[in-house]
Amino acid sequence: MVRYSAIKATIEYLNDVLLKRKGVVKMSNKSKIGKNIDFPANQFVVSAIDWLGYSIFQGNRLLNAFKEKHKMARFEEEVFVFALDRAIFMLKISTYEYSEMQIFLDKVEYALGKGNVKDVRDMRTHIDAYLEGKGKNQNNFIFEAGSIVSVFEGLVLDVTTTIVTDDSYIIGGKINVQKAIQVMEEILPQVERFCGSC
Repeated sequence: MVRYSAIKATIEYLNDVLLKRKGVVKMSNKSKIGKNIDFPANQFVVSAIDWLGYSIFQGNRLLNAFKEKHKMARFEEEVFVFALDRAIFMLKISTYEYSEMQIFLDKVEYALGKGNVKDVRDMRTHIDAYLEGKGKNQNNFIFEAGSIVSVFEGLVLDVTTTIVTDDSYIIGGKINVQKAIQVMEEILPQVERFCGSC
């Protein structure tokens, strides 16, 4: 029942966001992206807006689940990493048509570290390969926890680990959830304003 209600709440939120965005895409502004497929030029900006919103929503769900010591916290963590990865991907794709979007992508990459979210998502998704020593980014799979939190000096962890301190929830030694929410909340209204003019 808990799993169903968590999924139902997420679906209701996503539907609400999508319905509010209905009509934002201007079909007269066309661009070719990909092979023989016409997309509205601002479709990826609209998708970036949606994924930024999902990331904020899911990040807060994760922090609440952890605070309440809910058994679904790990599930919420994985969904958050995925949403964050998609938000960054959509921001990146948006820059192909709108160079002005680069400033938003730069803010996210500066706050979270360029490539960190993708690394964590990929490593966690392909954990079996990494455990067998076959992962593409094997050197970054294991990290020294002391480099993140000095109390953990000498402790070696892998990307499946979560470190929680009084003020930080850090996924895989690379993604600070509070910092991610903060930067997404900062740029979301700016991207929405930009989308109104594209």
